Order: sequence, then C-alpha cells, then structure tokens
Amino acid sequence: MSEGVLHTRIQGSGPPIVILHGLFGSGTNWNRIARDLAADHQVVVMDLPNHGQSPHWATMDYPDMARAVAETQDHYGIPPATVIGHSMGGKVAMTLALGHPDDVQRLLIGDIAPIAYGDHGHGRLLRALQRIEPQRLGSRTAASDALAEDIPEAGLRQFLLTNLEARDGGFAWRIPLEALEANLPVIAGFPELSGCYRGPTLFLHGEHSEYVPESAHGTIQALFPKAVIEALPGAGHWLHAEQPQAFLERVRVFLQAA
Repeated sequence: MSEGVLHTRIQGSGPPIVILHGLFGSGTNWNRIARDLAADHQVVVMDLPNHGQSPHWATMDYPDMARAVAETQDHYGIPPATVIGHSMGGKVAMTLALGHPDDVQRLLIGDIAPIAYGDHGHGRLLRALQRIEPQRLGSRTAASDALAEDIPEAGLRQFLLTNLEARDGGFAWRIPLEALEANLPVIAGFPELSGCYRGPTLFLHGEHSEYVPESAHGTIQALFPKAVIEALPGAGHWLHAEQPQAFLERVRVFLQAA
C-alpha cells in the first residue's frame, strides 16, 4: 500500500511533464534535463519510494508505486502529463499508464521494457554498499576508496555515492539497503496487468544497451499499441546522462508530435 505523497520538485510552467528516475537514483539525477525542459513546461520530478527524500517502504510493488505517483499528481494538482520514466522508473511509468491512463497524456520510456530481467549486478552493488561502514569514514573520497575493490568503475561509484549523506557528524546511507535487496526480484520483474495504454508512447533505448531486446518488442506493442521503439545513437543504459543533448532533442520532438 502506498504510504504518503512522494517527495517532489516542481519548476517551470506550461504543459506538465512528470519524470521518474531509476534504481539507486533520485530526482536530482535529472536536474539538467528538468531545468532545460522547464523553459516551456511545468516539470515535476519525483523521488520514488526508498529513494531520495521519499518515504521508505518495506515492499516495492509496481502497482503501489504507480498509485503513489498518481496520488502525488493529485496532491499537487498536476493534470494529465507526459510521463518520462527511466529503468525502474520506466516500469513505474508503464504501470501508471496501464492502471491510471487518465493521468498520462503521453509516455516516454527510457531503456527498459515491460518484461522480467535478471539481476544485472544490482545485488552485487547492494552487498558492496552494505560492507562498508560510512559512519566510520571521514569523507566521500574515503567512501569511494572503500568501495573501489568491489566496484572498480569510478563513474558508477560516484553515482551510488549520491545516496551518501552527512548525518550526526559522519555519513549514512540515505537509501534502505536491506529493503532494496529484499525487493530486487520484484524490481527486476513486471506485474501482470490487463488492458493496454493507447496514448502516444516512445520507447527510447540506448544503442549500446541490451535492456530492450527485439524479443520484447511484441510485448511492448501488445501493451502499448501506439508505441514507437527507437535507439538513441551513442548511448547505453544511462542514455539521458550519456547523451543529454540528443536525449533532450528527441524528447522535444516527441512532445511536439500530434
């Protein structure tokens, strides 16, 4: 069951856009994209449950997370919106469109499909985060060094360390690591939902990503009959961070389409 309104940042004015981030992320990861889109849109960036400054939940069921997004839209008086969701946030966005279609004017899904996935290394990352004791570390640099053996990718470490916050003279994880690990099978899956969403839909995936395989195209078209499936050149899974300008340009074309 959803537990309260999600932490939300709203900027700009005009037709509304709701942005939903992925696993281990938060709304702040979308600051650049949100700022640019806010030039002519009302941009609503939410922290999903167990992320950012939103409430912590024991379970992370996609229908419940989608309901929380719908309730947050209602709380802030956000009319039917273009919903952009990346990765886990894309699955929340798809579930929102299928279960609450009146809240979604059009849908843009970033590098994810309505299918079940394997672990993709997320369990390894969570176990690595749980092995360090951030309250004993004096700086973010020290935390990065402590993670380096288990997570050698510097960029990935820096992304994960956005979840480290100063607290009581030391550091602590802002995200509930044990709850996220317990919910990984649900996060990796996708609920069985009836019906379909018939609004304009774009599945935009990274050219170098394997998250939207051709084998998933039939499922996408069955649930989203108006879906267009495209690859973003030069991008992997983090397409909005790897190719921000190209991503923005494609978003704007999608927003202006009839």
